[in-house]
Amino acid sequence: MRVWTRVSVLSAHAGLIAACGADVSVTATIAEDPAAVFCTVSTDELFPALIPDGIISLQDPPFVSTEHPDAAYVDDGERVIGFLVDGEPLAIPLNVMRFHEVVNLTRPAVSLAVTFCPLTGSSLIFDRSGVGGFELGVSGLLHRNNLVLFDRTERSSLFTQMRAGVPTCGPSARSGASLSVIPSVELRWDAWKHLHPTTMVASRNTGSDGIGNYDVNIHEEYERIDNPFMMFPQEIDPRRPPKERVLGIPLGGDGGLALPFEELRKRERWAVSVLSGATVVFWDDSAEAAIAFSTEVEGQRLTFEATETGFLDAETGSEWRLDGLAVSGSLAGRVLEPVVGSFVSFWFAWASFYPETVVWNGR
Repeated sequence: MRVWTRVSVLSAHAGLIAACGADVSVTATIAEDPAAVFCTVSTDELFPALIPDGIISLQDPPFVSTEHPDAAYVDDGERVIGFLVDGEPLAIPLNVMRFHEVVNLTRPAVSLAVTFCPLTGSSLIFDRSGVGGFELGVSGLLHRNNLVLFDRTERSSLFTQMRAGVPTCGPSARSGASLSVIPSVELRWDAWKHLHPTTMVASRNTGSDGIGNYDVNIHEEYERIDNPFMMFPQEIDPRRPPKERVLGIPLGGDGGLALPFEELRKRERWAVSVLSGATVVFWDDSAEAAIAFSTEVEGQRLTFEATETGFLDAETGSEWRLDGLAVSGSLAGRVLEPVVGSFVSFWFAWASFYPETVVWNGR
């Protein structure tokens, strides 16, 4: 059995890049001479798993209505990434993202990259205008088991997904040009359809025929809550099961707050006040979703409680949906401001990037 050291893996990675003709300068240079690249993290933390574009990202795949035959592959219980583009609701199933990890979307007013890392269970959407609107792809490197993105420029930069847009290596790391996080939610498909009946969803015909079977979760066993396996072994914080999903809220530096799904599941619906009441987390067990919002609306801080049908604020008696829209009361039509930068991931990964995190314990 061959024992792969980091040096031998990097050498093999560099050879694969050359053999395949891949021209991703920062990735190639890290493989050949790590000291030659400006990075905001140690290159010892970057592990080559594949060649650049070894996982094929999607560029503007077609979207179809929920009634279209090409949407029939999405089961109601499947998790999707839901988001709005100029008020239009869109959804991309995780079963698509597990095969592609990055979906670049270009619209007249925005250029986005929808990203999902199957190894860390993390989904984030980035505004690509911070890097000139260039497409993002899968670099083949992993940072603490997390997806490392690269921008398709002549001298590409690297971005670790769970660092929430902060550049990792390359010209952007030197200049400080970052990716902005766009609000999104990860939840069940039936729940997203209930919130947004006119939503469009990524078509089964993504334009990458033969890549994979979008009907199945190819990582089902890997995602088992107590499964400690990961691509590159690392220390696991024992406070929660390794693959438990948490909603994480970064608080600067290594700090953060993690709300474990298994604690949230103890109630059908929660309105959890955190961070001195400045933030509220809505949880709906039927949607398997947790979303963090600012509690301030028009200069007034609101307090919330869960009801049988939604969430009620004590100050105005307005009723709110899971996605932060007020549907009745004096604030009807208002939308709570999402906590930008909060996202869902597996516990082991969240604790790795935010080791000083506080774990919400249900009280």
